[in-house]
Order: sequence, then structure tokens, then C-alpha cells
Amino acid sequence: MADDNEACNGNGSTANELPPSLTEFPKPDDTLAVMTIDPGKDVITELSKFSRLFGALYTEKATGTVSCATLYDPRFKTRHTFTGSYIIVNIYGSLYEEGGADIEDGLWVLLGNKNGDAFWGKASKPLTAETPVKVWIVR
Repeated sequence: MADDNEACNGNGSTANELPPSLTEFPKPDDTLAVMTIDPGKDVITELSKFSRLFGALYTEKATGTVSCATLYDPRFKTRHTFTGSYIIVNIYGSLYEEGGADIEDGLWVLLGNKNGDAFWGKASKPLTAETPVKVWIVR
């Protein structure tokens, strides 16, 4: 995997399958906080900081755009980097870091572009906010 500085220089590719179901995650009425991540910041790093402060939590939804995203496809054990402007359709999953596991092991990201293409996978660094990114944190 390329380092964070090189990762945004690659080309992305399309993943055609739908992301995992959201039915296993908490209901929206369990919202603990809505976190806003400033442009230029790495979304995963900021969520990791929040998780360390408040313990094991989940993301329920997110909005905003990213300028760089690296997504891991566990089916094919491949990593793709997307550069440009991508709309966050959703970021969801566990912020729990069990036994030294990275927060990236539990977060799924679904992105879209202005052409109507959709891309999904497990979040990997960097996931750079282009606009303010709002993330709903639930218990």
C-alpha cells in the first residue's frame, strides 16, 4: 500500500456490488453526537480520536464530500484510491478498536460521483474531507 502522501495520486476503480446491510447497526434515535470534520482533515483519523475519548461507538451516517479516498475490497483483497470530488453517500460501522485492530477494520464507506458511479469498501487512510463532513455517532 502506498503511503498517505502517495495514495491520492492513483486512479480508482469501480466496485459494482452493494455494501453490507445497515440492519445490524443501532437505530437513529440513539444518536450521541454529530461530529463535523473540517476540510483537509482525514476523516478516519478524526473518528479515531473521537472513539478513543468516548469508547466504542458506531457511525450511523455521514454527509459531505472527500477529495481523496482509499477503499479496501475484502472480497478481492484489493485497495483502490479515488481522487477528485466524491460525495459521501454513507460511512457506517464500528469505531471499536479491539485487540490492536485499526478503526478501519469496521468502517464501510459508500461514495458517489457526479456521473452517478458508486464506489464502496472498507475505509482506509487517507479519507480526506473536501467540504465539512458531518458524521452521526451512535451508541
